[in-house]
Amino acid sequence: MKTKTAFLLFSLFAVIALNSQQVRSFDKSNGLSQSIINCIEQDENGFMWFGTQDGLNRYDAYSFIAVNSLNGLENSNINSSLFDDQGNFWVGTEQGLFKRDKGKTQFKKISFTKKSNIPVVSLYLDNENNLWIGTRQNGLFRYTVSSKKSVFIACKLTGDDGTKQSIHCLLQYEKYMLAGTDSGLFRIEISSARTKRFLPHKSIAKPPWSTLINCMVADGKNVWLGTYGAGIYKFDGSEVIRDQQLANAVFLSEGVINCLTLSNSRVLWIGTQQGLASVNLNNSEIKYPLPIPFGTEGSGNIRSLFIDRDENIWAGAWGALWFIPGNQKPFDIFIPNPQLPSNDAANSVTALAEDLNGKIWIGTDNGGLISDKHEKAEYITFPTIMAVGVDAKNRLWISPWGDGIYVGNSRENLFQIKNPFPEKIITDNVVRSFCFSGDSLVIIGTEEGVDLYDLKNDRLIPSPEWVKSLAKGRISFVYLDVFGLLWVGTAEGLKKISLKKSEKLDFPAESDKLLHNRNLKSFVRDKYGKYWVGTSGGLVILSSKGEILKKLDTDTGLPNNVIYSVIEGNDNQIWCSTNKGLVRIDPVNYKISVFNKNDGLPDDEFNSGAALKSKDGKIYFGSIKGLCHFDPLKIHVDSTAIPVHIRSLKVFNKDLFPEKEVITGESVTLNYSDKFITIEFGALSFVNPEEINYAYRLEGFDTTWIESGTMRVATYTNLDPGTYTFTVIACNHDGVWNQKGASITIVVTTPFYRTWTFRFIILAFAFIILISINMIRIRMIRRRNRDLAKKVVERTENYRVQKKKAEEAGEQLRQEMIARNRFFNIMTHDIKNPVWGIEELAREAESNPQAVQKLKTTTTGLKKLLENLLTWASLQSGRAAPRFEITSVFGMADEAIDNTEAQASAKNIKILNNTDPEILVNVDRQMIIAVFRNLISNAIKFSFPGSEVNITTKTDKNLVEIFFTDKGTGMEKEYVDRLFSLEHTNVRKGTGDEKGTGLGLLICKELVEKNQGTINAQSQLGNGSTITIRFDVVISP
Repeated sequence: MKTKTAFLLFSLFAVIALNSQQVRSFDKSNGLSQSIINCIEQDENGFMWFGTQDGLNRYDAYSFIAVNSLNGLENSNINSSLFDDQGNFWVGTEQGLFKRDKGKTQFKKISFTKKSNIPVVSLYLDNENNLWIGTRQNGLFRYTVSSKKSVFIACKLTGDDGTKQSIHCLLQYEKYMLAGTDSGLFRIEISSARTKRFLPHKSIAKPPWSTLINCMVADGKNVWLGTYGAGIYKFDGSEVIRDQQLANAVFLSEGVINCLTLSNSRVLWIGTQQGLASVNLNNSEIKYPLPIPFGTEGSGNIRSLFIDRDENIWAGAWGALWFIPGNQKPFDIFIPNPQLPSNDAANSVTALAEDLNGKIWIGTDNGGLISDKHEKAEYITFPTIMAVGVDAKNRLWISPWGDGIYVGNSRENLFQIKNPFPEKIITDNVVRSFCFSGDSLVIIGTEEGVDLYDLKNDRLIPSPEWVKSLAKGRISFVYLDVFGLLWVGTAEGLKKISLKKSEKLDFPAESDKLLHNRNLKSFVRDKYGKYWVGTSGGLVILSSKGEILKKLDTDTGLPNNVIYSVIEGNDNQIWCSTNKGLVRIDPVNYKISVFNKNDGLPDDEFNSGAALKSKDGKIYFGSIKGLCHFDPLKIHVDSTAIPVHIRSLKVFNKDLFPEKEVITGESVTLNYSDKFITIEFGALSFVNPEEINYAYRLEGFDTTWIESGTMRVATYTNLDPGTYTFTVIACNHDGVWNQKGASITIVVTTPFYRTWTFRFIILAFAFIILISINMIRIRMIRRRNRDLAKKVVERTENYRVQKKKAEEAGEQLRQEMIARNRFFNIMTHDIKNPVWGIEELAREAESNPQAVQKLKTTTTGLKKLLENLLTWASLQSGRAAPRFEITSVFGMADEAIDNTEAQASAKNIKILNNTDPEILVNVDRQMIIAVFRNLISNAIKFSFPGSEVNITTKTDKNLVEIFFTDKGTGMEKEYVDRLFSLEHTNVRKGTGDEKGTGLGLLICKELVEKNQGTINAQSQLGNGSTITIRFDVVISP
């Protein structure tokens, strides 16, 4: 039984290994920080995360980025990890639990117990978003994510010897939490923490460690358990049992099971110490080992498994990370000589043919002729086969290199071979192709021309004229279409022959010119009547009349311009082999899909002429490393749009979003000085990511989409101010574009000198300059006109000016004469009388004591008169300039009262100072005291004995008014109007018969005005007078 099982597994391996070309591996040489993969996760953006013994690694389909202590991850030995529903990343390490919040790059340590640095072995998120934490010999904890509180689950998790258990895996099962430990499976009731233990088997012959539950995965009501040494078991809720469908597989019943995962199609993937296996739970089909080449020591020890959102399988091994595409293309590979290396020439397929029994015959470069059943044509001495064909009698036509043609029958896997041309009378012994016309004619293309062979009579046919008209040289192909037209690929181009008429037909000159000396390689007619010509310079499509319809090359999407073979499949698509894979072309819209080694082909390089479409519709292409065959109806177009992300935006090579892994949907504002912008993007497809094509457009700048091919970066310089939207789209391997793509908004601010305000200012300034220039021009013209006019009236103007000056001088002289006369009159009248009085009083002084007093009074009045005359003279001459200072109105009034006290006492008159002490004015203090003294003296003079003179103030905003009020004789209105005039005599006697000078008020007016004030008088005859002075206030209450 074991022998049968081993043989079955070997056969299965041989079949599965045919597709191993699609499997890829990664290790430290690819950028992994360490090659022992303990856990695998995928985030919401699609990035893959791998926990190793030296930190985390993020993979974006192009490169690995290590996450370690620089990102807050204090311990680098990663045991477990998961993403919660909010996108937060939880990581269990040998020294505790760490969390990275969504959208952040830094991890922080989470304290869930009083102990520190507890090894966290397993993590699980239950239905209520609680995080369950399994530790190494420190129990089980439940952490509430929302409240950030943890609870120790007080359940008994001990083995038979009472030792504490390590919790290797966790899984919620209905109202229970299942915990896989060193000593079996524990079922813990979540509400009460009641615990029940289940052992994986009852046999005492198993080693103690075989009770260790490494992993588990749910499958409906069942849970599959992987043990350490006892294989796989199934838990149905009540007991742990052995599943009968797996009982016969030794490696699943006795081996070490490290990890389990279940696909959506119920395929159970199993990671063991001996490799990777799978079990289809729908039909119990077991595949082991799966296609992972175990060249590296330990690389077959699978420690972790993960199925991503695209159904790809990730297998973390001891020494490597393996990737198995989930949706593999159904390409099958046949190795003609499997005992030799795949790159040996004996495995390079050069020719193909199908016999009438459906057997495929394969010609190789150095391995002879072999059937798809590994039957070999033993009697062909030369191993290099150039062409193979099958005639109507089911005979093989074989052309070894330089050895003519062999024809033979296959009977019980043996060949009867003979050379029909012993005299070598064909054009050349190097035969390139065969073409069979029914059961009567074989058309042979050689290195030097075309030969015709009569099958019915087994003889060569003499060359007709059309054959002779062909230029000597290599015949790359001969092709007979359904209309009986023969198409020949020659050294000079494509030739069309009518076999019925036995003549060469004309060909459109344009087509003939295009195909001339183009190294033709292959030819086919499709169901639409179009002809496809494969050349070394691309693919040319012709109409039924030979007119050029289309030309395809690398500029239009072909991976390579060398088209070795062309075949129309049953899917109505055109299939071509090239130096860079296979190409599928839609003959209607010429849409191109490319397949290469990463899709499961044996190699990207194929051979010329090695192509075949079998009777069952399969297509065969010969490559340099084996035969590729497939059913084109099973090669489906992948219509899934692959997601694409914008990864970074850099200004002068500085990343503007260093904290974000994906910036799709963001908005950024740039200064106008940010001249150099680089945008990096990429699609998240892990199958052949290097072959994904991109197109991008900066809306507001690019008028069309920019096809960047496989390049994943866009650069812009010197963007004008404005709002732009950058969008990138990606195309999968079958030509399906993700039309939605990924976008980011870029706002470039406007510098001031480019704003409308600045432009308006410049326009206004320019307008002003133009207007100014025009005005200056007009002004200059007017000035010239004025100068001319001025010269005309110059003498008249001079005369008028001189006349005016004479009149002004006369008026000034008249005023001076008036003032002088007034002065002399005063001198004559007011000084003469006191002097005469003084002289008379002097004579009487000796005999009359009262005369002395009169003499004193007269002398005082004369002194005052002289002071006023001097002041008036100073004012008239302009010598008296005020010296301003800030001084108190109250103080000046007080001093003036002191100076007039004797005069007031003589008439028993009270002088009241009711001014505000707080009021200050900026004046010449002595001048204003002289004014106050004159006004007080005048008030005393015209006041009745025993009355009062009141000095008061009033402020209005910044103005002060000073009032000198008496209750004296008053004045008529006419007198008040000329009170301050020099032209009128204002001399009156006081109530005590005092006599004035007539200059006092005039001097007061001029002194007040020199101090920037004003003075006026109000009076009513018999009711006294009020003199008002106004100044600006410096400080007021």
